[in-house]
Amino acid sequence: MSPAPILILHIASLVFSNGTVALGFTPNYTLPPDHTNYVSGSNVRSTLSILWNCLSIIILCTWNILHLNVPARRPTASSAVQKTWGMICDSSKKAKWMILSILMPELLLGKALDEFLSARHSCNKSLAKFAIDDGTEWGLTHSYFANMGGFVLDFTEILDQLFPWTNPDSASALFRLDEVASECNRYEMINLQRMRHKLWALTSIQILEARKLGLIQNLPQVSGRSLEAFSKGDTLVKILALVQVSWLIIQLIVRKIARLPSSQLEIAALAFSASSILTYLLYWNRPQGVETIWRMKVSRLPTKNELVSLIGAGPWHLWVQSRSESGIDGNYDLVPLPNDVFCSDGYFFLGAIIGGTVFGGLHCFAWNFHFPTPVEALVWRICSILTTVVPLASIPILSGLQLLFKFASGLANNVRWVRNLVGKDLNIANPFDGNVVLFIICVPARLFLMFEIFRTLCFLPPEVFIDTWSGNFPHWG
Repeated sequence: MSPAPILILHIASLVFSNGTVALGFTPNYTLPPDHTNYVSGSNVRSTLSILWNCLSIIILCTWNILHLNVPARRPTASSAVQKTWGMICDSSKKAKWMILSILMPELLLGKALDEFLSARHSCNKSLAKFAIDDGTEWGLTHSYFANMGGFVLDFTEILDQLFPWTNPDSASALFRLDEVASECNRYEMINLQRMRHKLWALTSIQILEARKLGLIQNLPQVSGRSLEAFSKGDTLVKILALVQVSWLIIQLIVRKIARLPSSQLEIAALAFSASSILTYLLYWNRPQGVETIWRMKVSRLPTKNELVSLIGAGPWHLWVQSRSESGIDGNYDLVPLPNDVFCSDGYFFLGAIIGGTVFGGLHCFAWNFHFPTPVEALVWRICSILTTVVPLASIPILSGLQLLFKFASGLANNVRWVRNLVGKDLNIANPFDGNVVLFIICVPARLFLMFEIFRTLCFLPPEVFIDTWSGNFPHWG
């Protein structure tokens, strides 16, 4: 064994020590005799092999599983430096969502369930009928493409013809957005910001509304196969992820049958794998890595009432704080759909609750595992229960808060002194805000579990390092 891994183990042992002497162990192997045709693998696995195998699964499950919306359009790179900088900017956004997926994988599952059910729901509505009337097709891929900001209403030609002197700022006045803003809640204000330009990225429900209002004469004349060609999803990486997940599941089953203990890190990797498999299934038909938009020319400008209707049909947002537009958005006169949009709060919360319960429940598999101290074993059990029960407890809390907010909204909108005291309608209240207490409880528990899965690597019982035939199963790590 090379000195570098031994040094890493010694440093980790010192950091995670519980007061005992840090020891390292290097197994000795006998070389086979000459003319040997086949040498089987060792029946011992190392601490680093457990670490790298599990980390590779977690990274694959949280990086490749991301299906982000169409990003902001960038100018064509004229040099290697600009191209590199563009790649860094694009990767940084994906890295942020990867970190969020590691900390709260249930949010990604909730987003996937919302997008899947919303896409199916929009396909079953009048869009299919309009597609037949317009001589085109509209399927699940079209709804996915719309909800990720791929279909864009283009006002450029009509504005240039009617008002050739206008710029994006004066275009806002033409659409009378300032008048509409006074009637918008905080979700609709974010949707309104995207309509201060000549290109509007709309969801499938908004496209249906635009077609009903006659803002567009036809639905996009593009086939589902053509939209799938825009996808940049890497099939090889998906296969690697599935192989890794399959190997982990087989290994844990074999070790359980052989009555051999596993590590807490392997249980955590299993929890990430379960969330990723569910997310993969929901995202099966969704294009990935799309950077192309499909423009739809409008036939006329919308009236104020039509604009209010379009904004009202827009998506919800997980983060509702004020957002600033990037320079790229202003230069190209298009604000893309953010990655935290969801078309129905019910679908999103249902997926998040299922994901959180599954993720926390799988950590309970390590209930009787070996821990450095009895206190840590007790805290692990408490945190596993919390991360399992808290998502389920949010169901009655969310239901009660929604009823409360509806009552408060009606009171604020009908009683003058309440409306004057609040200063704006109470229908801006987000039920997700009421779960702050549950969120505060869940985050420390999740952080402890993440810390403990790495700490326990230095205090595993010897039986954990006994390998089985599943170690010869094809995997990457």
